[in-house]
Amino acid sequence: MTGLALLAFLGAGHTQREGGYQDTVQRGLQYLIAQQFPSGDLSGRNQIGQLPTVRYARMYSHGMAGLAIAEAYAMTSDPKLLPAVQAAAGYSLQAMNSRTGGWRYDFASDDPGDMSQFGWQAMLLNSASRSRAIAIPGSNRLGLQRFLDSVSPGRHGGLAVY
Repeated sequence: MTGLALLAFLGAGHTQREGGYQDTVQRGLQYLIAQQFPSGDLSGRNQIGQLPTVRYARMYSHGMAGLAIAEAYAMTSDPKLLPAVQAAAGYSLQAMNSRTGGWRYDFASDDPGDMSQFGWQAMLLNSASRSRAIAIPGSNRLGLQRFLDSVSPGRHGGLAVY
């Protein structure tokens, strides 16, 4: 939820360096970074266990929190955020299904993936890449396209299914 709240502040132009909510944004970013596991996972230190409600929330939480930090970095080039962005993006790249290019609820799941997970992870990677925090490997770029192609049927590939 902190990631979503930060995205609202960032979307309105408030960062840890500019705007009327600098302290709020700074504290939110610090909280998220403090929650990051050494693996880069930003799902939060309280998201532990195998209950479906916890398992289903982990990758969504990671994507939202990672996107917030990546957007803050893209807007400010604050070097203090760079390691967290790189680690979060690395975690997302590792969690991608190498066969389908999608993401699901669990890290490196064999499930082909779904569009809601794909969207959060792809936005995180796009933000990190556009800010030059990371370079997305070609194999992962091909995976992203492969997944989109797999959910775009129809005569012209423009229909979508979920």
